[in-house]
Amino acid sequence: MFCPVGYYNFSEILELTDDWALRILLSKQMENAGGNPLDAFEIEHVSEYMFSRVAGFEKIMDPPSVQELGFTSHILGACILSKLVMEYSPSLCSAEGRLMRIPEAMLLHADRLDWCHWRWPIRSCSEFHGFFQSYDKWTENMSLPRVNLYERFCFLDPVTGLVSIKNNSAATFSSASHSFYYDLNESKKYIANVVTPFEGWAWVWKKTDFPEKLFDVFTALGIDEPSWGLLDDKVQIKEPRKRGRPNSGAEKAFYELRPNGKESEDTWESLVAEMLEVKGIRISARSLQMYNGKHEKKP
Repeated sequence: MFCPVGYYNFSEILELTDDWALRILLSKQMENAGGNPLDAFEIEHVSEYMFSRVAGFEKIMDPPSVQELGFTSHILGACILSKLVMEYSPSLCSAEGRLMRIPEAMLLHADRLDWCHWRWPIRSCSEFHGFFQSYDKWTENMSLPRVNLYERFCFLDPVTGLVSIKNNSAATFSSASHSFYYDLNESKKYIANVVTPFEGWAWVWKKTDFPEKLFDVFTALGIDEPSWGLLDDKVQIKEPRKRGRPNSGAEKAFYELRPNGKESEDTWESLVAEMLEVKGIRISARSLQMYNGKHEKKP
């Protein structure tokens, strides 16, 4: 993902919001167990498998399941990201490094997750009922497509972080643009005149646009929890790890865990957590998918 110096690219922002979602879930579990919820933001690395070590798991998840925890974290992460792009609007960056302001309407998520406010347990939230229905169907039949809420931004390819016009962009944009009053025909005109000229440009965020203190970001996004009370001013936004060529040691470690590649009962979230738990390697699901893809191509 191309990105100017001093900016976050989409992958780095996604890493941050995914991490925040897990920490928020862990903080709620620590609160349920009678501990200090702010401790969840002081831990160096978090993973789904850490949750089973803290009492109160069943108060977040019913029934408690590491796999469902990963999906719940995915929903929270998508909500946080949807709110973040509205509060801290990205810029558009061309491959040549030109920067342009991005119209707010181009940032919309098809499900308007920026308007959602979660309650505990997350599964009880009416806004997420349809997502959990799809998740339940997927757990019964894993050959079905898995829900990926990041793919439901109207004009974003979440793998590349680039502006993308998809087959359903006009329909999802027409549905999501309540505050802009675009019907389907107007949506198509908007896409042709406003979005198409920037197809292939990257979403990027200027680092200095964000407060240094993590909880200032949470307050701005409206996702702070009452139980956090007087928030710790020392907790700052952690820099995403530097990205480059995937660690060759990580690929070797993956094949040590799964000599035959991903198994049918595995999820990418559980493999990410197992890599951290067993091998001490923090790695993205996308990197594991790339390793697994190499295995599948072998004769």
